[in-house]
Amino acid sequence: MLVRDYMMHDVVTIEPEARLSDALNIMRAHNVHRLPVVEDNLLVGIVSEKDLLYALPSVDRPISWVEASAQAAALPVRQVMQHGVVTVCPDCPIELAAATMTDHKIGVLPVVSPPESHTLVGIITETDIFRLFVEMLGSRAPGVRASLEIDNRKGALASLFNRIVEA
Repeated sequence: MLVRDYMMHDVVTIEPEARLSDALNIMRAHNVHRLPVVEDNLLVGIVSEKDLLYALPSVDRPISWVEASAQAAALPVRQVMQHGVVTVCPDCPIELAAATMTDHKIGVLPVVSPPESHTLVGIITETDIFRLFVEMLGSRAPGVRASLEIDNRKGALASLFNRIVEA
């Protein structure tokens, strides 16, 4: 199973010079929490709802909160986006994408091809991985569920499958 088979191909993006208010409006309109930042078709960063919240003023600043909020909304995405985005390629195994998300404690991976070009071709999220997990386990399929207890060691599951095949 490859990333290309489970990634979203139509990615909602934003440009680095767009305003933070634009980013928030796009996120709300498309029900997404993160936007890849693309310049000349190349991935240059990613901006999340959390990044937008951190850009908002704190209440202890000397200017009024309303004025500060307006100033923050007018900031370009480039000033708050995350650089050095962790990515994955479309031909990578899906388990590599899942492990990468877990290792980096992130919920989304922009998909670039070829990897060194930073050309954005898709995006895969933790929801896509969970959807695959549900599909693989047959959670929505009718049938009987059997539970087995096996040793917690490498190769135990493979050994069990071999015994089933030989039977």
